[in-house]
This record gives sequence, C-alpha cells and structure tokens, in this order.
Amino acid sequence: MADEGYLAGPQALLGSLNARAVLDALDRSDEPRARPDLVRATGLSKPTVTKALDALLAHGVVSEAGIDTDRRGPAATLYTVDPGHGHALGVQIGHRRVRVCVIDLAGAELSRAEADVGGETADSPKALADAVARTAERACTDAGIAADRPAHAVVGVPAIVGADRRTIRVGRGLPRSGEGLVAALDDALPVPFVLENDANLAALAERRVGTVRDLDDFVVLRLGTGLGAGVFLGGRLHRGIAGGAGEVGFLPQPGVPLGESVLARRTVDPDGETFARAAAGDAEALAWTREYARALAQVVAAVSLIVEPGVFVVNAPDTADGPDRAGGHTLVRLVEELLAELAPELVCQLRLSGVPHDTAVLGGAGWLARDELKERLFAAASRAPLHPRPPTPEHS
Repeated sequence: MADEGYLAGPQALLGSLNARAVLDALDRSDEPRARPDLVRATGLSKPTVTKALDALLAHGVVSEAGIDTDRRGPAATLYTVDPGHGHALGVQIGHRRVRVCVIDLAGAELSRAEADVGGETADSPKALADAVARTAERACTDAGIAADRPAHAVVGVPAIVGADRRTIRVGRGLPRSGEGLVAALDDALPVPFVLENDANLAALAERRVGTVRDLDDFVVLRLGTGLGAGVFLGGRLHRGIAGGAGEVGFLPQPGVPLGESVLARRTVDPDGETFARAAAGDAEALAWTREYARALAQVVAAVSLIVEPGVFVVNAPDTADGPDRAGGHTLVRLVEELLAELAPELVCQLRLSGVPHDTAVLGGAGWLARDELKERLFAAASRAPLHPRPPTPEHS
C-alpha cells in the first residue's frame, strides 16, 4: 500500500498527505465515491482512508451523499466534496458590461448576473467598482448566499496584470488606464480577489470546455477591441515573469509604428457582423476581413516561430456563437490561405473557439476562482489537527 512507504515520516505529515490524496480522488470524480473506490484510487489502506474520511467529515469539507446499494456485497456510504463548504466569484470587467458568476466548491455555477456600464461609470474607477459590487450582490442573492460569503474572487480585466496579480501594469482597456481600480475594488467588494488578464481566462475556458481539452500546448487568440493571446505550454498557463506574456497585438509589423497595436485601427465590432457580412459576400466587409486576416496571419507566424504551439484557437465575435459560425469560418479560411502563402513551412493549425466570445472570460474566471479556493480549503483541511468524529456503523 502507498501509505506503508511513509512510515518513517511524522504522523501529522502522514495524515496530511493521506487526507489530501482522498480529497483529490473525490474532486476528480464526477460522481460520489464509496470507501472501496477511494482505496483503489489512492492506493491507501482501508483503515487509512476511513481515518482520513472521518477527519474530513469533521472538518466539513467532505459530506455523505447517500448509500450505494447497487454494488455487490454490503451497501456502501457515498462521499463527496461538500459543495456548500466554499463559494467563489468569477468577475469579468469588459468594455461595455460587467458580469459575475457564483461557483460552489464542487465547481457548479449557481448564478450569473451582469450589468451594462457606460458614460460616467465607464470613466470612473469608483463607479465601475461599485457596479461590480452591485452585480456581485445580485449574483449572490440569486445563489442564495450572503454577499460576503464567497471566500475568493478572480477578476478578469482587459489589461496586463503584474506577477502579484494585484497590480495593473498596463490597462489600455480600462478607465484611466486602470489607475485606482484595484483600490476601488478593495473598497467596494467584500470578497478577497486577484486579477487576471482576460485573454488568459479565455484560454482557461477553452481548455476546460472548448476545442483543446486534449492539448497541453496551444494559443488562444482573443479578438475584439484589441488582440490578446492566452498561451498554454506544457499544460500550464504561461503568464511570463511579470504577467505580460501574450500581448501579441503589439508585435512589430510593416507599416505600424513600434509599440502601437497592430489591430488598433481594425477593431472588431461587438457582434461580429463584419465577419458575418464577409461570409455572405459583402465586398466591403470581405476586403476589411482580408486585411484583418493578413495582420492576424503575421501574428500567428511570429508566435509559431518562437514557441510553435501547433494549434491556435480563434475566439472572436461570431466564431463560437450562432448556428453556422459562417463569419468565423471565413476569417479562419483567409488566415490559413495567407499562412500557406507567406510561411508554408510553419506547423500550425487554426481552430474556431468552442466557447462563446461574450462569456469565455467569465467562465475562465469562475473556474480559476474555484480551483484556487479549492486548493486553499483542501490544504487547510489536510493540515487540520482534527480528531475523527465519533464512530458510526460501517457500511463498507
């Protein structure tokens, strides 16, 4: 058994390692698991799993989920990570609206709320933070929890976020370039939070439920009022030493001043109508889309030459929404044609996003917030010096 290999270690460390192994096995499962299942999944002995479960039940992070009467032999108690043991918020601050979702510890989205922002709200960090707080309160109310119940939040922003995930290094898409926003959010939100770049969150969403769930190396290109990239290498999100990885919109290109966004004068409309009109044969829209595709192809080529991820995912309006996604297919086809012409030696494949453009950032923020909260709560539960609860009748 795996636990027999650690007999020389301190008992507290043994208990912590065993409890974490049980928690991870429960978290990886889509269904509640019985004690025999956990024994097989962890390699620990039955008494060790029983002791870990009793301590985790006493801590509250694990709960009983009924009895399995279908298996051969004695009926077995089922266990699961208690979804109500913790809640987290995913927040998206966009150019036109803010969105908030509430996630429980099991990863289920309990509610979602959004609000349009514009005018004075869009120009004032305090007003924007207040709008986020009001939207979060509505989402919490809909989820049936108090506004201060969530223990963690991830706030997605159209900005370069520092390595500390609490600093906005460059915030071109935020009021006053993000100056004062973090302080305003600290005052307005009753929940501890960290920041994350919106393209990074879109990449997390793509890997969770999109078209690259089976890949460890890929780049998600998020198109909109600018161009950003979420980079996955070796199965991990690559943020860079100071959080600036993925700012591919500023790669040098012919005819564009150094330091200026290559797509600054080619902003995608919020509904993707230009791509859709191009797909329908509108000559003006097709010419615009072709020029956009040329700039995008040069970005793809440059990134491919540096990190060669193999797969690029295009997340833009009309690329994951709608019944046929004709606009997205047109854009991808044009980029592929240009790459074949400009750099046929490159090994790269383009895919359309499997995640709707307007909710990709929020989905990524919610999942990341849950994962970070889970890590904190699991670590605390594993380390807790708890005595097992009073004995109960054995079901397995």
